[in-house]
Amino acid sequence: MNKIFSFFILLLLFTAISCKEETVVMSLIKDGEESKEGVIPFRLEQNFPNPFNPSTSIGFGLGKETRLKMNVFTEDWELVDVLLDETKTPGTYVIEFEGLNDKGKALPSGNYYYTLEGDGLILTRQMTLLK
Repeated sequence: MNKIFSFFILLLLFTAISCKEETVVMSLIKDGEESKEGVIPFRLEQNFPNPFNPSTSIGFGLGKETRLKMNVFTEDWELVDVLLDETKTPGTYVIEFEGLNDKGKALPSGNYYYTLEGDGLILTRQMTLLK
């Protein structure tokens, strides 16, 4: 009986410690920002749908007001289009990419990269256009 009681005490103690650690971790995350241990002040989502034709949505979020630039590049890192070049307030956003270059010409099928640059960081994701 003492062994069972000791086991339950240890289980309760472990659960209490685990909950306390989880609470601490949760408190480090606030409005899209995290602690300095590997945190970025904004996030870039994978486009949807991917692959896409003729258009796709690109989501991103900010934890603070940030000057942003979002570009689309070919596989050879040639600039295709500038989707965004402005200051945004904290929040979540979605930008539509129509599969066109900056001159309005339809892009060929292939892999493209989109980048979100701001606050000293550059985030990059790949997307595929299928025709």
